[in-house]
Amino acid sequence: VQGPDRKYRYPKPIRDEIYSFLYKNLQEWDANIPRYSCVEKGSHWRKFHPYIPKTTAQVNEQVLQRLD
Repeated sequence: VQGPDRKYRYPKPIRDEIYSFLYKNLQEWDANIPRYSCVEKGSHWRKFHPYIPKTTAQVNEQVLQRLD
């Protein structure tokens, strides 16, 4: 479907299935791998992430934590 930003995406129920499958398998492969969903809304983040970063610094901390 085409969104209000004129980009094409899978319908939300299908996207949720895809993300659920992906995150479950990533978690099984490595429980500490950082995940980031840059274009998804807060509802997605609340459903699939432990918290919603509020600043760029928080995003960087979450995504780059594995480099330490």
